[in-house]
Amino acid sequence: MTSRSARHPSLSRGCSMECTAMAEPDRRPPDARAAFFLYLASLQRPKVLELGTKRSIPDRGTSHKEEILRFNPTAVHVGADVEPGLDVDVVVDAHRLTENFPRATFDAFIAASVFEHLRWPWLAALELNRVLKVGGIGFVQSHQSFPIHAYPADYWRFSTEAWGALFCPEMGWRVVSANYDFPCRVVPLVEVAVWNETSPSYLNSSVCVQKTAEVSRGRFRWRVDLDAAVAVGSDPNGMPFPQAPPEPWWYTVYRRLAPLVPRAVRRRGRRWLDQRAARG
Repeated sequence: MTSRSARHPSLSRGCSMECTAMAEPDRRPPDARAAFFLYLASLQRPKVLELGTKRSIPDRGTSHKEEILRFNPTAVHVGADVEPGLDVDVVVDAHRLTENFPRATFDAFIAASVFEHLRWPWLAALELNRVLKVGGIGFVQSHQSFPIHAYPADYWRFSTEAWGALFCPEMGWRVVSANYDFPCRVVPLVEVAVWNETSPSYLNSSVCVQKTAEVSRGRFRWRVDLDAAVAVGSDPNGMPFPQAPPEPWWYTVYRRLAPLVPRAVRRRGRRWLDQRAARG
């Protein structure tokens, strides 16, 4: 028997749903992005908050407004960022959303490449719970492995397990789906010989969450001066990048001469370098 496949033409991540006549249908949940947009498409005039919409590069938009309207033409999109700029409708700090929006204002939210730049992402998760309606959904995409980048600072990396800790039942959330995207390899210049290259690494980590309950203000408190804290972390030049340690002289010689050496000799030389690196 043959199987039929249905693929949503608008899903940029390629969510597919397959079933076979003589077998049980595939019951694996869709990835976080697909789960979010498929649910969003079913809502009537949803109000969607998107965090981090300011363009860090003027000719490269980061807003998902077009994609949201493609899935649901009745949606109302609100672009928000901590700084004014292109594609920003409201200037607001993700740690202080309730100072700008009443409770239960939004039906959905998106935060793409934002949570790694939040000083206290758990506080943002609590604020999002307060401005979202019960039953509302959210999509968060951040990084599991990625070079340091500062807009204006770079604080965190997330595993799929981390999303369950941030968006936990105690704070009125449930995780609908979480996944990794874009496998990559992280290899240090030192200790190459003992590094396990089969350990998984991914550029992105994503989650689709749903608000299940209201959370009282008194249940969770974060006693900190937000004005002072935000001022410290708002250097317009961003967080300085750490200087990489200089590579050993013998590695520099190898790297420069490698293109001139036959491949078989390079392999033997590489093994010798790995052994030397392992010995320190």
